[in-house]
Amino acid sequence: MHYSDLRNYGMRLVHQHQWIEDAIQDVFLSLWRSDTQLSEINHPRSYLLSAFRRRLLKRIQSERDRHSQRESLAPHFDAFILSKEELLTAHEHKAEQQANVQKAIQTLSERRREALYLRFNHGLTHPEIADVMAITHQTARNYVSEALSHIRKHIKTVDAS
Repeated sequence: MHYSDLRNYGMRLVHQHQWIEDAIQDVFLSLWRSDTQLSEINHPRSYLLSAFRRRLLKRIQSERDRHSQRESLAPHFDAFILSKEELLTAHEHKAEQQANVQKAIQTLSERRREALYLRFNHGLTHPEIADVMAITHQTARNYVSEALSHIRKHIKTVDAS
């Protein structure tokens, strides 16, 4: 019933349609969540317009703060821009590291490799890994821990040589 009033009022304040829609939804969601906490509202239309205005102005201020923060950090961004050579070197280094990790994984026992796969490719917890592999929780934890330790040692050995 009051949606068009809020939308039209918002258009007078800002020209960001998405901000207006978000603020309207926030106001109604806030009302819905706190319906038992509100006292009787004598003038619902003015209450909604006021709440909407506060919500929209808060968003505008937040965007201004974010913009000024970006502006203040802009001079420092040049330090993070890499040259093509640096990007290529970083990409080659990452590819080399990935290859080393894959080699280390291939040297794991089948059970440890499976536990590691379930943990990191499927995001399973140790108890879930234990259920899938039909082992105890502690054994699943040990397999993952030992696999990671083995991979670290393998990578240190490769880096040392």
